[in-house]
Amino acid sequence: MSKTATLNILYRVKDQLKNSIASGEGLDSDKKLLDETEKSIQWVNSCNGIPLQENRKKCTVCGQMFTAKNKQQEFCSGKCRVRFHRVNTQLQKFNQKIKAILKNEKFIIEQIITSEGKCPFVVYCNGKKYQSDSTKSLLSQIKRSIY
Repeated sequence: MSKTATLNILYRVKDQLKNSIASGEGLDSDKKLLDETEKSIQWVNSCNGIPLQENRKKCTVCGQMFTAKNKQQEFCSGKCRVRFHRVNTQLQKFNQKIKAILKNEKFIIEQIITSEGKCPFVVYCNGKKYQSDSTKSLLSQIKRSIY
């Protein structure tokens, strides 16, 4: 059954209950049923059964508030979703390169996503902080300090 058809039925039931209560023929249970019918109408009007005000989320990438279409949605747009996955791929590749350089050293990589679309890395190793806008210069900076 479509959303429109369901809403039409619920509105008809609601009108009948209101008329019954207004004429004095209604029972106490009719008032409870009217409340439940109104809740059902709100639920059907909501996004996939989740009320819209409860479905507000903050985009993982840009931080903008948006109304999610389902519980799994994390990003406000396809652009942010693609950007997140590209950044994640870059981080994995960079992590492998750092592991090859530092070998047995313990390190932490932090990635900062900027508004310009750049994804600079910050590497912490042996109490030192290494930072650069380009990955090549950061890798060479770390190599120079290690060797």
